[in-house]
Amino acid sequence: MHNMLRSVIATATAAFFMVSCAPNAQKSRPLISVSLPVEAYFVERIAGDAVDVNIMIPQSAGHGDYTPRPSQMRSIAQSDAYLAIGPLDFEQTWRERLTANADSMKWIDLSSGIEMLNEDEHEGHHHAANPHYWLSPKQVRTMAANMAKALEPVCKMNFDSVLAVLNAEIDVFDSLLTSLTKERHINFMIYHPALDYLARDYGMKQFEIEKHGNAPSPQTYMGEIENARKNGVSVVFVQQGYDQQKAQSAAEMIGARVVEFSPEGIDWPATMNIIIESFRQ
Repeated sequence: MHNMLRSVIATATAAFFMVSCAPNAQKSRPLISVSLPVEAYFVERIAGDAVDVNIMIPQSAGHGDYTPRPSQMRSIAQSDAYLAIGPLDFEQTWRERLTANADSMKWIDLSSGIEMLNEDEHEGHHHAANPHYWLSPKQVRTMAANMAKALEPVCKMNFDSVLAVLNAEIDVFDSLLTSLTKERHINFMIYHPALDYLARDYGMKQFEIEKHGNAPSPQTYMGEIENARKNGVSVVFVQQGYDQQKAQSAAEMIGARVVEFSPEGIDWPATMNIIIESFRQ
């Protein structure tokens, strides 16, 4: 299984590409706009060099308060399609302005067919839907199918065969996670609840440092730390750009280790490998 995982990552890395943050001046190929770098990975795996890709939010920027640059807005106006995550806060805030001067651009919601989780559904509250479904192989399969369906009319190509190859690689990660959770129950802590779908789909328990997008009160924080300790949490995930010190402090109190990862990063296989290897250890 280790060899299979290395093979998947090697194949995906070999297929990597340089995404365009601005369209070709002649626009010789269809221009596809996406919100996050991770979407660009799947666009490339499906459509290859048949399209150019405009990524709206850089990997180092948070999607909650990002403001597009004028050059990005010009790229939107020339885009053939916008592949939207769906419940992403950036898209909710900016959709009207993104589509205002892009009459020919099709807005595609990639979350179609995915059973969405609310941010605090597990606590009995109902807030905005959690957008991080691409971090669960079971859900990213649906996202990839929606993406291929949206790209076919734009590219005037059939992507059944490349989608089958991509799905086979996604299935390797699905099998690895399924095997791990059959061996033992996995509990983990995370700064921001980006792994909700992964936890739900594979029967894991996620403990969160941040609550409702805000830093927790001292009482809430210590309560979560105590729950994590009682449940044998051995890893604390923290996203790049988040409070490393608080994650490190939590890990020390629990007796766990900190693992940094990039949920929106363009190298999706590498992100999944970091998560899986953290559980394996």
